[in-house]
Amino acid sequence: MFTDRDVYLDQLVSRVSTARCIDGGGLGPLGHTGVVARVVSGQFFLIDKGAPDEDDSTYSACYRVGHSRVVALTRDQLADSSTAVVGPAARWRLDNSTTVTPLRRTTLQHLVAACGPNYDTLLDNCWNGVERMMARANRRGSTTDDDADGSSDDSLLDGPMPWQAKLAFGVGAAVGALAGFGALFASRGGHR
Repeated sequence: MFTDRDVYLDQLVSRVSTARCIDGGGLGPLGHTGVVARVVSGQFFLIDKGAPDEDDSTYSACYRVGHSRVVALTRDQLADSSTAVVGPAARWRLDNSTTVTPLRRTTLQHLVAACGPNYDTLLDNCWNGVERMMARANRRGSTTDDDADGSSDDSLLDGPMPWQAKLAFGVGAAVGALAGFGALFASRGGHR
């Protein structure tokens, strides 16, 4: 059992939602994100990556490994995506469109392992951690226990394509389309 400031990572997760930081951390859709996991007991925990260490003391319970952390939340610290007005204590807005019920035995430890301890602004940031945690929660498979460190035989690479790869794919497709259009235009210009 892993503990640090009263966070027990072996708790079973019943729901996982993406969450956006309300009080800053970026511009609009480019803001800081994490996931909020609701465990079987009804408690809420935020798992995010890249938050400053100083922020940890503002939560009642915290576990940190590398640049990832798990913090205990109260319902007052959460706002639903449909709520226009948020309470003064709300710090995270849930995105209900991405709420999932785990399809296999998932614990907080599994989600922390999927998030990963390392941080890189371009290649392994909070968005990448969220994608991997949501992929872990969505993963189909056996209901047997995974390894104690949160890993399993399944590759996390079988999950969704990272946002950087989607961007590169989109740019490549656009460049290819423009090159094809340019070649067609050039060939029609030469055959008057």
